Formats: sequence, structure tokens, C-alpha cells
Amino acid sequence: FGEDPKHVSRMAISYIRGLQDNRLIATAKHFPGHGNTSKDSHLELPVIDASLEQLKKVELVPFQAAIEAGVGAIMSAHLHLPSLETEQGLPATLSRRILTQLLRNEMNFKGLIFTDAMTMQGITSHYTEGEAALRALQAGADIILHPNHNNLKHIIKVLVNAVHVGRLDRGQLDNAVRRVLEIKARLNLHKRLNSKALEINDEVGTKEHKEISKRIMESAVTLVRDRKEILPLSLRSNSTLLLLTMMDSHRNNDSRGATLTREFLKRHSKTKHLKIFPDVSHKKIIRIKKLLQTVNYVVVGAYIRVAAYKGSIAFSKRQLLFLKTLSELDKPFVLVLFGSPYLLSFVPNLPTYVLTYEDYSGAEHAATKAIFGEIPFNGKLPISLPEFYPVGHSIQK
Repeated sequence: FGEDPKHVSRMAISYIRGLQDNRLIATAKHFPGHGNTSKDSHLELPVIDASLEQLKKVELVPFQAAIEAGVGAIMSAHLHLPSLETEQGLPATLSRRILTQLLRNEMNFKGLIFTDAMTMQGITSHYTEGEAALRALQAGADIILHPNHNNLKHIIKVLVNAVHVGRLDRGQLDNAVRRVLEIKARLNLHKRLNSKALEINDEVGTKEHKEISKRIMESAVTLVRDRKEILPLSLRSNSTLLLLTMMDSHRNNDSRGATLTREFLKRHSKTKHLKIFPDVSHKKIIRIKKLLQTVNYVVVGAYIRVAAYKGSIAFSKRQLLFLKTLSELDKPFVLVLFGSPYLLSFVPNLPTYVLTYEDYSGAEHAATKAIFGEIPFNGKLPISLPEFYPVGHSIQK
């Protein structure tokens, strides 16, 4: 939602109300705060060295607001915080100091505590499956999320044995079960044992919902920079445009870029389209550079998105070098970024910089409309771009 804890709190509260007023349970995650790290806990155990004072001013603020707004559940983070947990390398998910002492007792959270997925390497690289599940329950978790289903019987056996030998308090376990049952009762799940998943399609993603989503997305498109005053695009019928979709990774059944390409072709038939992946060959870069000499306009749709097990949020060195080359072009060049807004820090001379913050087809459609002047650029930066622009910056057109 942004980098200002108070603003994030307001947005979180609205989101929680939207869910919980409509028979859903909201889950605030990942406690006590996963923003201040570049490590992927799917692959390793991140460490956040923030002081307790810093955590209370930043990371914990939205969680406290969510608790006071009645959030139904909170999910733990697989990361280590030395200022909160003295045991070397112990993840928050397995820390009684964090889940019980801080979250339950000090912050007064009464709802469900979920672990993050227990198959992530931030846990599995350091603990056996049974020991990790046991330590999570001992720490104060109510639900062990996504344990290794192939080894489920063994994990349950470890937990049952822990109760028998006194390593896991039966009263604590009863309290966890009670919280789960209370949530189910609140949602009337005890009266509907056979939940009909297909009914979701009749209530979620309706025409009305899609219209709201479209309106939100169109109001979010942000024009951060337009040094040569080329937006909105106004193309002559004989102008040629090269549309490059630059991807941060290869994904199975990846539809990113399809809507953007289709919408550009609808508006300007003389649009040529190419994709650029992280492993783009030197030969292909040379071919594209030659093609650049034959077109009048260049637009890059850049896709950088957080994804599980990806390990980074960035383009390859070859992609970044190519973008720097494009930034020096003596012809109109627009970069529209789908996903992470921070590319400007790596390619500082981008002349025209548009942000959507999302990479689904609705974001592509909204960005196209703004670039061609069919809707205004109404968005504002929810974060700062250090050394460039502050929170709230925008160019309104």
C-alpha cells in the first residue's frame, strides 16, 4: 500500500472491512513485517536488523491498526529479528517471544495465528518437518499452514507424542482449536459442512465488481516523468511504433503483455511487437537495435513482479543495459512499468516513466488508455523513489 505506516494502516483497515463485511476472514501478513528485506524466505531465512524502536514506529503500526479494526487472522513471517528474538536464527514463526508475548499479550490479538507455508526453505533448511510444526504450536500458532502433505502422518505423530511427554501444552492446543471453531461458527460453516466452491463465481467477480476494479485501476495509473512532453501519444496513420514487452522471467502460460499488445494494435495498426526475456541473446539485441532505426516511436511494457521462489525483483544485466541504450534514443520513448515501481533507481535516465503497480490485463488496458489520452493520468506515487521523487509526486495530464 505504500511506505507511510499511517497511510498503510488506513488502507489495510478499509481492505479488512471490505472482506469481513462480506463473510470473509481477512489475514494480515507477514507478522511482524516483511518489507525491509531483499531476501526471499521461500529460498532462505531473511534477517531484519531493525531496532525495537524502529519496529514500533514502522513495521508494527499497520498490524496494531489491523488488530484494533478486528482483523480475523494474522500470518507469521519466516524471518529472524534479533531485536525481538534472542535465540540465534530463530524465525518469527517459531518464536514464542514474537507470536505469544508480543502479538497475543502486548498487542492484544485474539484471532487466529497462521504460520506461513511450512514447506518454504526459510524453515525447511533449518528444521525437520515435525520439529518445525511443534515449535510453531509452542510459539503460539493456531494453524500450521501447508506442511508437507507427503509426510503428514509423521508430523501428526510428532505432535501427539509431544502432548503425551509434556512438550506441548494440552490447554494451549485446546485454545487453538477453540479459536478455529469460533471462526467457523462465525461464518456458519458448522451449518454448511459441504461448502459449494462453485457458488463463489456467482458472488465474486460479477459485472459490478469488475467495473469497480476497472475504475480503481484507471485512477491508479501514474505519470512520473515525461521530459520530452510526448504523452499522450498522438500518432499519424503512417507512423511506425515498436512495442517491446520486457519480462522478468519465463513463466508457464504467461499471458502478461497480451492485452497491452492487443490494445495497442487496436489503436495503431502499424505496431510491431517483440518480447525480451532475461536470457535474451546478444544477436537478438543487435536485431532490435537495427529495427529501432526504422520506427518513429518506441514503447516498452516492463514486467517486474514479486513471485514465490524467484529470489529477486529485477531485470537481468543485459536487459538493464538495453534499457539504458533506449534511454539515449533521439526519438520518443515511453516505458510503462507493470509491478514493482523501482526500476528508475537502476535506469535513472528513462525519459518517460509510467507506473501501474500491477501486471494483470486490467492494468495493461488502463495504461494503454492513459498513454493514448483516453483517460487522464490520475495516480500519485504511494512510495518515494529515493533521489528522484517524493511520496505523492505525479504529473497530471
